[in-house]
Amino acid sequence: MISVPFSLVESHSVSRTSQPVSIGFPFVMGTVSTDTKLAIQYQDNQLVSCQISPSTFWHDGSVKWAMIDFIVDITSNETLLLTLTDNFSDEGISSQQSQINVLDNNKKLEVNTGLDSFYIDTSEGELLSIVSSKLGKKGSEPLSIQLTNSKNEEYKAIIDDVCIGLIEEATHRKNLTINGSFVDKNKEKSELKFESTLTFFANTSYIKVELTLHNPQAAKHPGALWDLGDEGSILFKSLSVNIPVDSNSSVDIYDHVSNKTIPCGQNAFLKQLSSGGVNWNSPVHKDAAGDIGFEKNGFVINSANDEHEGMRISPSFSVKNSEDTTSVYIEKFWQNFPKAISKQSDSLTVALFPEGNFELQGGEKKSHSVWIDFKSTAQNFNWLDKPLTVIIEPQYIEKTGAFDFFKSCVKQDELSAIIEKGIHGPSNFYEKREAVDEYGWRNFGDLYADHETKGYAGDDIFVSHYNNQYDPIYGFVYQYLATGNPSYFELANDLSKHVADIDIYHTVDDKDEYNGGLFWHTDHYLDASTCTHRTFSKNHQAAYEDYSSGGGPGVQHCYTTGLKSHYLLTGNEKAKKAVLQLADWITFSFEGSNSFLAKLFAIKQSGNHGVKDHLLGRYPLDRGTGHYIIALLDAFDLTQKEDYLARSFKVISNTFHPNDDISLRDFGNIEATWFYTVFLQSVGRFLLVKERIKQLDDDFYYARDAMLHYADWMLNNELPYLEQVDKLEFPNTTWAGQDLRKVGIFYMANYYSSVKNDKFLNKADYFYQHIIDMLQSDTNNDYTRILVLLMQNIGFANFYQHSASQNEFERIREYTKPVKTNKGMKICALLFKELSRLSINNELKWLSLRSVKVAKLLGNKAQ
Repeated sequence: MISVPFSLVESHSVSRTSQPVSIGFPFVMGTVSTDTKLAIQYQDNQLVSCQISPSTFWHDGSVKWAMIDFIVDITSNETLLLTLTDNFSDEGISSQQSQINVLDNNKKLEVNTGLDSFYIDTSEGELLSIVSSKLGKKGSEPLSIQLTNSKNEEYKAIIDDVCIGLIEEATHRKNLTINGSFVDKNKEKSELKFESTLTFFANTSYIKVELTLHNPQAAKHPGALWDLGDEGSILFKSLSVNIPVDSNSSVDIYDHVSNKTIPCGQNAFLKQLSSGGVNWNSPVHKDAAGDIGFEKNGFVINSANDEHEGMRISPSFSVKNSEDTTSVYIEKFWQNFPKAISKQSDSLTVALFPEGNFELQGGEKKSHSVWIDFKSTAQNFNWLDKPLTVIIEPQYIEKTGAFDFFKSCVKQDELSAIIEKGIHGPSNFYEKREAVDEYGWRNFGDLYADHETKGYAGDDIFVSHYNNQYDPIYGFVYQYLATGNPSYFELANDLSKHVADIDIYHTVDDKDEYNGGLFWHTDHYLDASTCTHRTFSKNHQAAYEDYSSGGGPGVQHCYTTGLKSHYLLTGNEKAKKAVLQLADWITFSFEGSNSFLAKLFAIKQSGNHGVKDHLLGRYPLDRGTGHYIIALLDAFDLTQKEDYLARSFKVISNTFHPNDDISLRDFGNIEATWFYTVFLQSVGRFLLVKERIKQLDDDFYYARDAMLHYADWMLNNELPYLEQVDKLEFPNTTWAGQDLRKVGIFYMANYYSSVKNDKFLNKADYFYQHIIDMLQSDTNNDYTRILVLLMQNIGFANFYQHSASQNEFERIREYTKPVKTNKGMKICALLFKELSRLSINNELKWLSLRSVKVAKLLGNKAQ
């Protein structure tokens, strides 16, 4: 019998009726199939229906994670204790939901939610339009999307392809994804693309429209510098969603911040011009010229009745006549400024990019979520920015084993108290946003890298973006599941959406080692200037003196587990796609492109720091290789494709060996080798995955035995970093945070040893206390990097400290030394393989992307 206890908490003093709830649930292997029916049971044994949409599967084909959708009535500040169960009969369910029906009549879709019908022509090349039955199938202007380019030329959104959600019998929620382009009146296409997901809810008249604007072009990044103003950027004036309304209707604006309604008469214009914060004109908002140029701080409302000004507004904008009301709401309105909503005559305009000057960088995206209710009665969407908190019992999550390294018995100690500073401390993550004004459509969601300000003597604001280093998305999700604190979920949600849009390079037209990759954080100790979230600026070069500057996405900065975790909790397909995209990118980065010249270059690079040695087939023992393994394991978790798991072992087995002479690794050179601990943690993830799917095979024991070989060396040689300050360039307490990795490795070594060794436990305890002592004495222990390091690594350490395997592991096996590779024969084999599939176009493209002279000679045609 399935019985999953969870609670639903209303903490915003807002009563709700028939509110949709959607949240990911994990399941014990073998308990839930795609045919399993589940229901929500209240404490009084009342049962309500729910929809189950599988997200991932166990290796036996059973459901591992699934999105659960249901509706709920809950009063102000109420907590409901609920159970997800399969112990019921159909007759006992109080079914408030009817099935969402989708009829496809020659590409003309009708989506019937039970309360409203929506009509969408999905033919390729047709204008994207949505018509509510309120407007009638014919004779009315449909909802449409309009783009205005930098020359004030107007473009309409047209459809390229459509995908309907896989849940055939959707009882609560159904998605329709549309990809498309923009065309002008002469049918000429803009270089900009769009992706849109329409979400329909049963028995409602509202839809959610998620609209993503995308510049698929590659940036030119001269000198490997990524400033605004790049030739690959696209400039435009505005992007809006236009909804037809009655010209005689009147406007009410309900502000979710002040909880006040502002009557506006027949016409109204609302715009959030800047953040409304103290640092609203922060240099974080520089454009390509280095200017900020905001008109004023806050928002303005101009209406037939009056004019209003204020700092921050979160508006529901309602247009009503005697028969109907149409309401719209943009999620995170002021945070993603500039934003505007207006009603003029017979048009309701939702301006996601209001009239202005915008630059979307090459490979950059931006997503917005708009809610539209076509038959609203008292709809003000006041529940959207005040979400209910869903708390799944931590003991149950641990029992499922579906969230790696999760333990419910985490003790609240000194490190937990430091982690909590990220939410409750004077310099918590929300306050860090305010310090730099990390708001606006490109910035919102990212973390301020305030540790980079250490030693900065200027009076102005020092801007540095964090770009998900050490995977704070994962850290936030882990803390949310462990504590139930909704602030962690909010931070994870904001950051995941930012990373998936802004920090990842969404193009296929650049170098393979750049395409689809994750940009580094802002270069160390330098202001971001005009490179936004892309690390390297032309304004940094003076700081390098005789050293070369610049670069692009790199394997040492690849984090996928947080994005995967966000997908499991929210069902956000963009996060899932980002994981698989990053796995492909890091594969190309290590394995190289499929071209003759690329292979020649890879051979030449073999032996260089941080890259694969293609002659020996060996990978560097560093964090980049660790990230590679993790990305492959996350992709395996999402797809259950065995190739990902097999490739992860191939990387492991070609990185270290149970008989390695560890003295040759030069681990005493801390600055050059500290990240071997990241690699060992990735091996721990591989071992756990193999253990969970009951594959204690030769691959498992090879990885286990090599790990124990290195752990033995650590036991006898490793010291806390801050006990070796003479070996450190910057001996700050970030090193104490990094030492938490070693704690987890010592506990892991004890966990997987066939004969338990208290020396591992004692060493781990010693390091753990050292970390506490160092961080407690540091007044800057709430810096972003320290908090993120603790959140990333505390779960790994706690899991292996407090877990005992049900398996009896074998003793360490005996291994022969690996056979040495004949380099000459290897070179011939590599090059012959590429010659067999030689393409002149591919060779020219590879060369043009790396040589300005060749690109000019070819007229950039190869690109």
